[in-house]
Amino acid sequence: MGDMDSMSRETRKEQLRQRMIRSGESVPPRVVRGPVIEEPSDETDDEQFQELLKKRRRKKLVIGLVIAGMLAVLAFAGYLYLDQYQFQSYKVSWETEMTEGGFAQYVTFGDNVLKYSKDGATYIGAKGTEIWVQPYEMKAPIISVSGEYAVIADQQGNTIYICDKSGCIGQAVTQLPILKVTVSSLGLTAAILDDGTANKIAYYKKDGTSMDMDIRTSLAGEDGYPLDISLSPNNHLLVASFVYVNSGVMKNKVVFYNFSEVGQNVVDRLVGGFQDEYASKLAPRVKFLTDTYACVFTNDSLDFYSLRNEMSPKLLTQQMQENEIKSVFYCSDYAGCITYNSEGEEEYTLQVYRSNGDKVFSVPFSYAYTSADIDSSRVILYNENSCQVYNMNGKLKFAGEFDFSVSRIRSGRLPNSLILTGPQTMKEIVLK
Repeated sequence: MGDMDSMSRETRKEQLRQRMIRSGESVPPRVVRGPVIEEPSDETDDEQFQELLKKRRRKKLVIGLVIAGMLAVLAFAGYLYLDQYQFQSYKVSWETEMTEGGFAQYVTFGDNVLKYSKDGATYIGAKGTEIWVQPYEMKAPIISVSGEYAVIADQQGNTIYICDKSGCIGQAVTQLPILKVTVSSLGLTAAILDDGTANKIAYYKKDGTSMDMDIRTSLAGEDGYPLDISLSPNNHLLVASFVYVNSGVMKNKVVFYNFSEVGQNVVDRLVGGFQDEYASKLAPRVKFLTDTYACVFTNDSLDFYSLRNEMSPKLLTQQMQENEIKSVFYCSDYAGCITYNSEGEEEYTLQVYRSNGDKVFSVPFSYAYTSADIDSSRVILYNENSCQVYNMNGKLKFAGEFDFSVSRIRSGRLPNSLILTGPQTMKEIVLK
């Protein structure tokens, strides 16, 4: 019986050694020199094994915590770099010559740039490559961009081109002169047409086919004369600013139309009208920022509307401006303006708001800009040969001059890069 117990004990010890070896722990060879040392008991071997496992777990935990801490430090350093650091210079990542042509303008379209002039339009991709070219002849081209679609029209003319990222997909010819156009993110186009004593807002499918959804207005009537229009990205709604005459006095109002299935149950599809708010001001521009939010730009305020209930638009807030508004700009997430300063050393004040009307930042500045844009999370002010870039904390990230003419500036592929497009060249610069 004693022999059997001894064999069983030896077998268990050998199994324990094998388990420890498989777990990656080295087992010292069982070589005994000098006096014979008493073999440890089974309980002692188990305790050693458990202690080794605890040491391994603690080591892994410490390594994991160290790595997590290093990543957190790097992330914070990167945040400070992108948020607080002001870039002092730049290097050119790539550049390409632009094809010659008539006087051209540029607008951001998707991830690239759409160049348009009296002679045609060109969609310019990465590193200046031409994705598609659409020739036409227009006296005064105007453009509207939303999502995957862009519409180019001949102001005071009769031609409309509807394009996506693959090229021109539709063309409409109007019977009346075109005043303004707008396009949705699904390709629906609306145009204000001039009928002499009256006006018409006409609708076109993305292939250019006319739709039977016209809105007719008259300056002398209750509706008035449309100053500006904007379609919601999902096609459902249209916001319009009208001027009208009431008791010999020119007034302004903002109205919302619903062209979805539920809107057809409402008279004239009119689901919201705001007159008192604009009794003593002018709203020359309106814009749907998203399906949910719209902004009305007036001479002294930015008015933000909620369309969560498409049948009942709601005025969220009127962000009043103390001084005259010089410029306005917007994207899907933000809307902003630049006002003159009546006090202080700085000439202007830059104001930015979220699409729901919450204020993001306000910062005074003095810079002779000619254009102002929001692209991604940057406000870019620029003129023909210089620019200033602000982040959404109101920090000036870059102020620099260029040795070539600039027509358009937008964000580049990297957080610290810009793409500059001019009449003769297109470049991506990396700020440093």
